[in-house]
Amino acid sequence: MEHVDVESAVREWLDAYSINPATGAPPDSLLGVVAQRIAPFGQAALPADAPASPEAQWLVTATLFFPEEDEAELHTKAARIAERLQEALAADPLIGGGVELEWRGSDGPRVRLDAPAGYPAALHVLLTARPGAARRA
Repeated sequence: MEHVDVESAVREWLDAYSINPATGAPPDSLLGVVAQRIAPFGQAALPADAPASPEAQWLVTATLFFPEEDEAELHTKAARIAERLQEALAADPLIGGGVELEWRGSDGPRVRLDAPAGYPAALHVLLTARPGAARRA
């Protein structure tokens, strides 16, 4: 499992849970996903041809960028999204591509200096990914 596999699986999972049940539409936001492999300190530099470890773990940050809006409304929207994603993982942590996700928390919304134009506030959804085991009973 490589970082592109993890990022792709997380993007697909987020797309599936992006629909607001109250409106039937996804929120007006942009999405960025970054996966970074966790490696033992002192062994972090891996050769390009190193085989993927079945025990590999990944830090995943999914960043949702929101347009400018009332701060209280933005905080309410971000809290609802984070809650919906956390509930989805609690129900089934195994997502597509054989990736298992674990919820680590969320941070924000906060103003980001590197945000895309017109979408200054960001909510970070923090996850740990690992190769999925057989589906639990």
